[in-house]
Amino acid sequence: MNRIIYAVAATCLLTLAACGEEKSVEVVHDVAYFMKGEPEIIISQLVKCRTNPGELEQTPNCENAESAWSNGYLGKFPGTEPIEINRELARRLAEARGQPAPVFEPIIEEPSLK
Repeated sequence: MNRIIYAVAATCLLTLAACGEEKSVEVVHDVAYFMKGEPEIIISQLVKCRTNPGELEQTPNCENAESAWSNGYLGKFPGTEPIEINRELARRLAEARGQPAPVFEPIIEEPSLK
């Protein structure tokens, strides 16, 4: 009789544990997805990863976004200044971490030699 009670109790506990908090399944994107995407896509992923590195750093999306970033992502947008994308990432990271926004020096154009 005790075995039946223990078996029922164990089954109930396992059922309740399975009904607990469900984790959302995140779609995994490859490096090419981040390389060809708009700056907002990679910036939002990098902010998400860098503000919670302990939990997210080794997830496929974080690894792929970091790989795309370090493998020349900034050179993929000829109409956008790479420095502006870097500054936007720095601003968003500071905001997500509750830090003051970084202050950047103005970009000084070098005179052309003609």
